[in-house]
Amino acid sequence: MPQTGIPTHNDAIHAFRDFSLGKSNAKFIVFAIRDNVIQVESTGTTHEELVNAMPHNQCRYAIYKLVHTMPSEIDGFNDVVRSKDVMIMWTPASSGVKDKFVYSATRIPLKERIGFSGLGIHAGTKVELEESEMLAKCKSAFKQ
Repeated sequence: MPQTGIPTHNDAIHAFRDFSLGKSNAKFIVFAIRDNVIQVESTGTTHEELVNAMPHNQCRYAIYKLVHTMPSEIDGFNDVVRSKDVMIMWTPASSGVKDKFVYSATRIPLKERIGFSGLGIHAGTKVELEESEMLAKCKSAFKQ
């Protein structure tokens, strides 16, 4: 995929670093391309806010802290709560071809610029943003 020359705003880089180091209470960060720069569009603390932050006809990126419980495989031990940062590439069917291309072409450079090394998934519908769906995609990726 060709890389675009769209820069990432320093505030976006710092917002992600604070997020990944736990210096932020946010559960997600939404990034958007505005004025030919990747910028933080919004942050929030709930899954519902993430779903509502995704526009129905425009692409976005989001980093989401997916928290889930893994059942203990040993009797007498508590279940384990795990957290995984996931990059979501939001590409709804109603978004334009150019929008999809630009977001697709800038995904890897964005990951490199902000220092994201976690798992990435694609979503285009609100159903695909449900935590159970995201968790299933993550588990599927780990099996490959």
